[in-house]
Amino acid sequence: MKKTLFAAFLIAVALFLFSCAKDQGEAETGTNDTSNAEATAETTEAMTEYVPSRVVKIACVGDSLTYGVGASDRMTKGYPAQLQSLLGDRYEVKNFGRSRAFMIDKREYPSFTYSSDKSVAYKNTSEYKLSLQYDADIVLICLGTNDAHASNKNVDVDEKTFFYESAVALAKEYQNLPSEPTVYFVCPPSRFDAVYRKKYMEDTILPQILEAAKATECETIDIFNATDEYAANQDTQYYSSDGVHLADDGYAIFAQCVYDVVSLYRLN
Repeated sequence: MKKTLFAAFLIAVALFLFSCAKDQGEAETGTNDTSNAEATAETTEAMTEYVPSRVVKIACVGDSLTYGVGASDRMTKGYPAQLQSLLGDRYEVKNFGRSRAFMIDKREYPSFTYSSDKSVAYKNTSEYKLSLQYDADIVLICLGTNDAHASNKNVDVDEKTFFYESAVALAKEYQNLPSEPTVYFVCPPSRFDAVYRKKYMEDTILPQILEAAKATECETIDIFNATDEYAANQDTQYYSSDGVHLADDGYAIFAQCVYDVVSLYRLN
């Protein structure tokens, strides 16, 4: 009888210990499942492409490099068109580029000399007025190529200050719009048309763009360094023969650089 009771006792203890071990194992498994689920959710969220709740409107402001001179078909191969393809139909990219446009407004700085009588301050163009009416969420400002082009005609004036003040004023014009757009300064592509023009771009225009961006709390998008290697090699796969305007593949680089920044934008 005692042996039977003792055996039953041992069986009961064994069952109790087995039950405890099982419960602990389930608890540990549950914890791991939760951690795995959270990690999976985070990974899925990171991999999921952002889809805006409404169409995001992007205004491309600039000169002939925005307009699309040099592309085989500016309507499909210019940087705004290629940016549209990269972003998809939840974004609307509008091209407000104007050939021969300057950042500096000669009416405000009479001592400044343009490249030709066909040159114009961007702020004096119909494209500028239309861009203000567009109610953009994002404004991309790419100006300075023509200002550098005319640098040899302005060695006796303070073009550095003229450009900086003009850039700050232009950015604020857009920032103060009712739509309160996010404004980006785009550093123009490199060039190989003339050494002094490229040097002026590097030494004066680009630093002033960065200073203007800092003053207006705008981000910058660097197209200059993204294209400089191809300009240095005078690579006609990426550049037009004039050494200033891009070819289709060059505009593809332009669009990709802008996409990499703009795709991080989120609606409020």
